[in-house]
Amino acid sequence: MSALTYLTLTQLKNRVKGVFRSPAKLIYAVIIVALLVLVVFAGNMDAGEGDVGTPNAQLGAIIIGYFALMFLMTANSGFSTGMSIFKMPDVNFLFVGPFKPVRILFQGMFNQMATALIMAVVMLFQYGWMHGSYGVGLAGMAALMVGYALVVFTAQITAMVIYAVSSGRPKVRRALRAVYVVVCIAWAAYIGYRALGAQSVLDGICGAVADQIGRLFPVAGWLGGACYEAVLGNYQTALFLLAVWAVF
Repeated sequence: MSALTYLTLTQLKNRVKGVFRSPAKLIYAVIIVALLVLVVFAGNMDAGEGDVGTPNAQLGAIIIGYFALMFLMTANSGFSTGMSIFKMPDVNFLFVGPFKPVRILFQGMFNQMATALIMAVVMLFQYGWMHGSYGVGLAGMAALMVGYALVVFTAQITAMVIYAVSSGRPKVRRALRAVYVVVCIAWAAYIGYRALGAQSVLDGICGAVADQIGRLFPVAGWLGGACYEAVLGNYQTALFLLAVWAVF
């Protein structure tokens, strides 16, 4: 077992032990788990075939739109403060140790992914209305949680790269900011164009966000589209969009 693997596993073990050793943390964890069980149970209770909705473009728009909002808000920090994936103990121990920089980077990225997955648990509290309105099951919610975690993780890495590349270089920062703004404006313009040409503005917006062109929005469109296709049962399309994200 390598030193970094041992360190990661030891940190995880200590966090779990910390929950059981602290009454306040343990009570908090029990309450959260109880609430999650209650939400899932209530969402499935009295849900007959006719009471559960079916996935549609509105669901796709909600997923992609939420993912886009989280990605833009997190990535935008790269133009000001950046995004650190290491803490001071990591700097004092890892950076001066006999470890390869690439392995240190992957260790930090793994920790960030674990944090993003914990944040994604909050999405389970939306199970009740998503199951009743759009027929999203537990497998679909799991796909949404993973997708959300990947979006947050990618946004944090993007913010870190933007800050590293543009720090102290105003021209580079302005160029990256221009690309950021142009992509957002182009996506919004396409959605607005589709909305104005549709009989229903809401249906036009939802259709534009969830269609093939709307999914071209970086990261959020790919991962949101993959989650939406997974909920629909189109796993080949979902894997293709996931592969596009992986290449990015």
